[in-house]
Amino acid sequence: MVTTIFVMVAVSLYGTLTNLTHLQGSTDSSLTLQLEGQRALNQITKELRTAGFYRPQSDQTLAEYSPALWGTNVNTDPHLAWDVPYLWQSEGTPAGVFASLSHTPAIHEATPEDEEYGATREISFVPLSPLVTAGVVGTPTAGVKWGSTGIGAAAEVVVPVQWQLVSYELRRDNGEDFNRLRRIVRAVEPSTMSIGGVTASTSIATHVEAARFDTAQTDASLTLNMVKATLWLRKTTPSGQVVRAKVSTRIKLRNSIG
Repeated sequence: MVTTIFVMVAVSLYGTLTNLTHLQGSTDSSLTLQLEGQRALNQITKELRTAGFYRPQSDQTLAEYSPALWGTNVNTDPHLAWDVPYLWQSEGTPAGVFASLSHTPAIHEATPEDEEYGATREISFVPLSPLVTAGVVGTPTAGVKWGSTGIGAAAEVVVPVQWQLVSYELRRDNGEDFNRLRRIVRAVEPSTMSIGGVTASTSIATHVEAARFDTAQTDASLTLNMVKATLWLRKTTPSGQVVRAKVSTRIKLRNSIG
């Protein structure tokens, strides 16, 4: 009888310890996902902050972002001009002048009852370097200058890092069982505004179930110069438990025209 009780207690303790171990592993994995997502948002924020809502043109000036876009449905927006940032119509499916960027959608584990189900919306934009006071550097001989008179006599000069298009895209790499959020850079020929091949592709987060970018076009709570970035991360632990994390931030784009 004593032996039986001892065995039962031992089994109970083992089960408790096992459950605690699984719980600790789940907590650690969730924290790891949270930190990875936050690091990705920090990188996205740093880059988007120096961009803006505008229309790059073939003479290398920046024109006003079309105000008509705020009243359009992003899912049907034909996007025939270079107004950026551009929110893709659906995952892997951009339209108009950005249609050549299309790719195979990532693979998802979320189900209809999950918040992140079908939430992915990718983004493309033209990044700029931080503003430099015109009185210090003068007008660049090769670069972007403001094309709007609305800035006034004290206008500042903006020098681009390169003439390029940057996209944040959700991808599933061959041989992997999780998605990556990738920063993909493509060359742009200013004279024809044609998009060239990929010049860089960097993974900025793994185990991303969904990545969504919003502007005032899709989220009425945002101001006209703001982008909201949200990442949902998801991972199955070795014990079979599914851990999830969500990170989100709002980014004010400093160099908008309009």
